[in-house]
Amino acid sequence: MSRYTLFIFVFCYFYAALRYHVGADIPLSEWIFILNKALAWTAFLFIGLSVLPQKLLNKTKSNRRALGVFGFTLGLIHMIITFFHLGPEHYGKLYNGDSLNFSGWMAISLGAVSALIYTFPLIGAMQNRPNTDRIFRLGKIGFILSTLHPAAIGFNGWLEPYSWPLYLPPITLLAFLTGIALLMIRLILSRGKNHSTIRI
Repeated sequence: MSRYTLFIFVFCYFYAALRYHVGADIPLSEWIFILNKALAWTAFLFIGLSVLPQKLLNKTKSNRRALGVFGFTLGLIHMIITFFHLGPEHYGKLYNGDSLNFSGWMAISLGAVSALIYTFPLIGAMQNRPNTDRIFRLGKIGFILSTLHPAAIGFNGWLEPYSWPLYLPPITLLAFLTGIALLMIRLILSRGKNHSTIRI
């Protein structure tokens, strides 16, 4: 999994640096802020991959639990960095003056609740519970909330492609679409496995 880990992170960071440092002229002194975007995107992708059935992941010799734990760890780092950057200076779209607006509260709430939900599958993985244990289903619920998290942050900007730096789609939009795609794949595979029961 290590080579894919490096590739995914490098791609996410390169895209973030290109869009924001080059396209949006954000100074290099804000490199931690941009790095945080790449960490969030990488964490989201790995947690999303952990939602897929193990049989599908076997093709890349990846383990669902390892993907989920790694994604959760990066997500935790992302939350810590975000806490120190939280404010209208870095997240102007989430504020009205010095106060969080509706989008801001939704984004923080969805992120916090999904992180809380993820802790239960994490505990299950640490206890080495079987994959069929119901505690791991909570991870899928957490990922649904995580998919809504970037929508709460950047939805308004999705409708203005002319304002995108270098005409590159926002990371929030790419993450949202990827999340929907992964959930659809999971749904289709679950339907194929058991026509009588559809489980996300």
